[in-house]
Amino acid sequence: MRGSRWVHPLGNSVGGSKRPKVAGGGQMVGGRAGGGRARRRVKVVGGSCKRQDIFREKRMAEVKKALGNGEIFSGRGLNQESGLKKAGDTRWGSHYGTLMSLIVHFSIVLDVLEYVVKDGAHSEQKAEAAGLLDSLETFDFAFTLHLLKSILGVTNELSQILQRKNQDIVNAMIQVKISKKRLQLMRDNGWDDLLNEVMMFCNCHDIVIPDMNEVRVLKGRSRRKAPIVTNLHYYKVSLFYEVLDMQLQELNDRFTEVNTELLLCMECLSPENLFSAFDKEKLLQFAKFYPADFSSIEILALDMATSLL
Repeated sequence: MRGSRWVHPLGNSVGGSKRPKVAGGGQMVGGRAGGGRARRRVKVVGGSCKRQDIFREKRMAEVKKALGNGEIFSGRGLNQESGLKKAGDTRWGSHYGTLMSLIVHFSIVLDVLEYVVKDGAHSEQKAEAAGLLDSLETFDFAFTLHLLKSILGVTNELSQILQRKNQDIVNAMIQVKISKKRLQLMRDNGWDDLLNEVMMFCNCHDIVIPDMNEVRVLKGRSRRKAPIVTNLHYYKVSLFYEVLDMQLQELNDRFTEVNTELLLCMECLSPENLFSAFDKEKLLQFAKFYPADFSSIEILALDMATSLL
């Protein structure tokens, strides 16, 4: 995948022809850019009724094969997803669902893109599908796909809470702490699991896995001037560590100790359930955050006024 670095704003062949193996290369696509490419793939694959029918037929063939092999069991609610999830423009959860859907239906997506390349309505559509097909079948894309899936999986519950109209501030702050701890744990101990997951995915879909000890020349730099960096260093340090550090920094910047305490104090002013969350100490602490508006005398008066509440 090519493009900018990822910054937080805040995918078994079925009936397909044998595809050429492509060794990975290029730069990691950013969060929004990566989401944009995922949406383009969904748009191309589901852009016509015929392509949607092909997708569903291949999906059903996969399910029947898995049932026959005992890999899954039939039951209520089993595999009701019959198409690719479409990502919303702003909701994190929708992007997470799109990435999960792309991983689960990856081989079918490749088959449908091959169909578009061969039988697309016009040359522009065929060229776009061919370009998407080439970018999908790279280790860079597989690695980025699983890295973003893992990170959004950690922050998904927090993002859902923050997008609700009636926000539970206390629960949101708890989820912030949980997300920070899980992201830090992933950074400290999650590399091997992620790399193994990506390699299994690549082996399953005939994607070439680069030698991690080989020297990698970064795009846009001459071999003579480029720093000597191995593939392992690039994926582990330049991508894995850097993306997680940026995500952690984003959460730390947005939810500092002071901001978190302020939000928790504000919860006591919620009128829900007849101010059931009212807390005198939090109210006084909230007033102390605004010394320009509440003098020491006024805070003392507020203490006295709320002493009987």
